[in-house]
Amino acid sequence: MDKEYKLRYLPLFKDDLEKTVLYIADVLKNPQSVAKLIDEIEDAIRNRLKDAIDKYERIKSLADKVVYTSKAYHFGCMFKRNRHLVDHSSLCICYMTKQTDGTTYTVNYAKSKNIMTINLLESY
Repeated sequence: MDKEYKLRYLPLFKDDLEKTVLYIADVLKNPQSVAKLIDEIEDAIRNRLKDAIDKYERIKSLADKVVYTSKAYHFGCMFKRNRHLVDHSSLCICYMTKQTDGTTYTVNYAKSKNIMTINLLESY
């Protein structure tokens, strides 16, 4: 079954592309180059998107179990995912470089559940 994925452009990319297209079309007076540029960008995006989706599906197929904690990315979804991981783990292995981020919260949550934690940063 084919899944449908949605591609969104960052506003910065969209703004840069619009400025570039207008410059080529209006200042350089070269609409053929604009059409070629747009085609090449669309092809590159499609190829990268397909490669990323294929890689994601390959990795997912290797998993013992796949759990979705959210249907879409939103504020707090990583928090929910990390709590799920801790709630279903007996060991927490991390690479924690600072004490003020989501990794720190997750490690502290694991410790509060008496789950042994190993910070790889401290191993080196």
